Order: sequence, then C-alpha cells, then structure tokens
Amino acid sequence: MRIFISYASAHHDTAESIALRLRRDGHVVFFDRHSLRAAEEFDTSIRREVESADLFVFLITPEAVRAGAYTLTELDLMQQRWPDPSGRVLPVMLESTPINDLPPYARAVTVFHAKGNLVAEVAAQVAKISGQRRRRRMPYVLGGAVLVGLVVIGYALMPREPAGEGGTQQDTVATCFLHGRLRYAEGPPDGLTLRVSGGGISQEFVAAADGGANIHVTAAQLPHWELRVIDPDGRTLGSLTQDGCPTADVGHVLSERLQLELGPRDVLP
Repeated sequence: MRIFISYASAHHDTAESIALRLRRDGHVVFFDRHSLRAAEEFDTSIRREVESADLFVFLITPEAVRAGAYTLTELDLMQQRWPDPSGRVLPVMLESTPINDLPPYARAVTVFHAKGNLVAEVAAQVAKISGQRRRRRMPYVLGGAVLVGLVVIGYALMPREPAGEGGTQQDTVATCFLHGRLRYAEGPPDGLTLRVSGGGISQEFVAAADGGANIHVTAAQLPHWELRVIDPDGRTLGSLTQDGCPTADVGHVLSERLQLELGPRDVLP
C-alpha cells in the first residue's frame, strides 16, 4: 500500500521509525514533508501524495490538532478524497490528547492506542487493514474477471454487419480502440502505465519508450470512463475523464509537465 503519515514536526523521529518499519514490510511511505520546497510547489506535492495514498496514518498529539497546524490541512485533504474514513484513516494516539480536541472526521473511526511497542503495533495494525482490504477486493476482482470474460465471449459471438463496398467489416460492439502518446517535459520516463477504468473494471496498458500506447475501452466500461497515468512507484501523474469514444485526435494537459494526445486507432488489434 501507499501510506501517508501525518504528524507534528516535534515528532519527526517517531514518524521516521514508523515509516522505516512500514517500508521493510513492503509499503511505499510518504512522511517527510519537511524535505519539500515551500509555497505553491510544497502544497502541490502534498496534494499529489494525498491523491495517491491508500492509507492515511494520523499521529495524534496536542500539537497535531492545534489550530493552524498543517496536520489539520492534511487531514482535511484526506476528508475531501475519502468522505468516509473507514478503512482509509488510522488515527494513532501518540501523546495523551482529549478526544474532543480531534476533528470529527478523525473521531469517526476508532483511535488506535498502542499497548506496547508503538512502531511494531502500528505496523501490525496496518498489516491487518491491508489484509482486510485484499479480502474485500477479491470478490470484485473475481467478478470483474468473469465480466470481462463474458464481454470477450460476447464480442466473439456477436453478429457482424455485412462487408461494405470497400470490403471492410464494421463491428456492432461499441468498443473504443485508441492510440495515445505521452508528451513529458523532459521526455517520458520508463515504466509509465495507462490505467483505463469504468463500470467497475480497470485495465492497464504499458507505454513504450517513446510514450506511445495502444489502449482500448470495452463496452462494459462505457460510456463514462477515466484514464490515469501511473509511474513505476504507483503514483498518479495525471488523469482525465471521457464520455464515449473520441472521434478525433485531441491533446489533453494532464499536469504542468505531462500531456497526452489521444485519438481513434485506425488499425484494430
């Protein structure tokens, strides 16, 4: 999982110890906001990390819930992303703090109190949340695989319209066959993935070294679908939403450094 640790600056060492343990357990952890640059670029970086996180660990201390603390800003960003904190936010009591001093969003889930070694017990709690999430996701993954299989079978069995004068055959299935090309400010980095999601189904397509990628959007994912550009660490670099199938090449600005040209593919796979 990608984990965001929010804490008051006085407790940087504790947050770092937790981060190191979680990384040893295989998680990707962001905690050192102090290494980021100031002002607008700082806020943009924090927002990007919030948007890519799977779990928000909130270390509770009197300083962390004091009016004006940046930890409250991070908590508010999480609330904007996840209105329901269940399974997404793990509040950890680091120093004795009145529960009523916590924002209602943080009180909406059970606050975790370590009984022994804080770092080990937080790691165990994160492992428990991760396991629960995998178990909940499994029926959807299986169901999605079955649905994709049915779509493929249906596509194969679908009657085709007779060939026209030009000798081409038009499919009656509304599947978008598209070609995309990423334009990165400094050249596309290796290992970028284009994730297409819609109708509860996601597919991933690997971009070539030149930023090009052939993708398709299945009938089950239409009409409303989303495309995200994911880096090798699982971070979202940019995204766009679409209605239906694009009929012409269009350039999309995904971020200050990333653009995507997307349009219909002439040659079907």
